[in-house]
Amino acid sequence: MKIGIISFSAKGCDIAIRIASFLKDSECSLFSKSVSNVSDVTYVEGSVDEWTEHAFHTFRDLIFVSASGIAVRYVAPYLKSGAECPTVVCVDEGGAFAIALLSGHAGGGNELAKRISEGIGSTAVITTDIDAGGKFSIDTYAAAHDMHIGNPALAKEIMTHINRGAKICLKSEVPMSSIPPELDPAGSGDLGIFISYRTGEGPFKKTLTLTPRCHVLGMACRQNVSKGAVDKAVRSFLQDNDISLNSVKSSAYASKKPIPGVLAFCSLGNIDTGLFRAEGISGTGTKKCEEVAMKASGGGRLVLAAVESNNI
Repeated sequence: MKIGIISFSAKGCDIAIRIASFLKDSECSLFSKSVSNVSDVTYVEGSVDEWTEHAFHTFRDLIFVSASGIAVRYVAPYLKSGAECPTVVCVDEGGAFAIALLSGHAGGGNELAKRISEGIGSTAVITTDIDAGGKFSIDTYAAAHDMHIGNPALAKEIMTHINRGAKICLKSEVPMSSIPPELDPAGSGDLGIFISYRTGEGPFKKTLTLTPRCHVLGMACRQNVSKGAVDKAVRSFLQDNDISLNSVKSSAYASKKPIPGVLAFCSLGNIDTGLFRAEGISGTGTKKCEEVAMKASGGGRLVLAAVESNNI
């Protein structure tokens, strides 16, 4: 998970460094408009407007160590729907509060604010109504379990029913450690939530599909392969095996250097990429695909055997 942290003073820079040291499981990049003696902090040469525009396309999460008004002013020109924006959390320079400003549900901003508060001893400020009321939230649940929300508009409709006290039907094709009390796996009706990594419309007349991002895609490609060719080959392979592209969390490939076509394809679907040196892979062809996928999964099992494609 890539996090961009920007501060505006020496005091704020100290807080930013503390935050990054606590979020060790994430890839944190520190920036400052104040000169810092710390080598890991990059001084922002240009305007903060320019930095923010670039950061919106680079990082999944943004942390402003500043007054909330400063953060709001800089992110405002780039705001879109919650699903298209990075998470934005604001931490004051005194380190007293961590405020979830943007994408609190869908992007996990509420959870990030809580993590920061635990790490630096601040108070997390959560203002989204569902979280404040303690009820189940589709956005928060999906973010916590790394799931793709198939239809955000339908998710809002379901949340309206939950807020009115209704129980929502649930069917899951993946194991669940616990089931929120607002969901009923034994219920029947026209409206429900379906947790699955497969394609299809789902079991209810109005089905909200939550897709776990659980698959690693192994590839072996030509250096000059185009984004379109990768897209076509991947979609065809997944469709033939009834697996949703939304279930692909990351990809991996063996090459001596990054392949632009693969990176461009993955960036469109928010898919992480991993590069493995070809010299370190023993297999060739389809076996190479399988080997890099297994290496990137960190001990996962092979779900589908690789197939050859003349296009990539």
